[in-house]
Amino acid sequence: MSDAGATLARLAAIMAALGTMPALAQIRETMRVPVVVQLEQAADPPLELSLVRSLDFGIVTIPNQFVRRDATCEYTAAATDFANGTFTMTEGSSRILPGSATSESGCHISTVGGVAVVAIRCEARRNILFTFSLSRVSISGLVLQPRLTAKLANVDGSQADFFANPGSASGKPCFPTSATPPTPVVTRQLSIGGSITVQAGQSLPTGRRIDAGAIVLEALYN
Repeated sequence: MSDAGATLARLAAIMAALGTMPALAQIRETMRVPVVVQLEQAADPPLELSLVRSLDFGIVTIPNQFVRRDATCEYTAAATDFANGTFTMTEGSSRILPGSATSESGCHISTVGGVAVVAIRCEARRNILFTFSLSRVSISGLVLQPRLTAKLANVDGSQADFFANPGSASGKPCFPTSATPPTPVVTRQLSIGGSITVQAGQSLPTGRRIDAGAIVLEALYN
């Protein structure tokens, strides 16, 4: 037998011997490693309302009965670009601006007031749903009307966003999407205007401020 053949024969014998040996035992250990976590509730996005100024119609007159026994004056404060809003007076179809002559029945704005202002702290990129409703005080001859106007703007009046119909639910971004907010959370001002009617021939108090009711404002993220 050649040397190569002898070598192959020895290898075969060795492999055969190994195949008859018992397998070595494997040592194993298993551990279950716990996974834990502690949870806490994330803070809600900030949404805070605070009253800066009430809706004030100033000093206005009660109509007399010399021309019309049922004369009614309507005084309107509109939320506009101006800080205090725009005040107008109407008797029938005539509209008289502050400082102009009185109407036939003596309707007149003696001292201009100011629209309501509410400060709103909100997360700039969220959309806010506003709802407005009225809480009236029962005074015969003085009625708070559901004709509201509103404007959401920066404190300096910039980036103003007007409401088309604030008497119903209206959605507005906290900060205009076309502008870059200075911080993630901003403070904006919501100006709110309204309207009252004053009727002749009623025993209405004079010479002091009276409560005509309230505008109930609700704001929520949507």
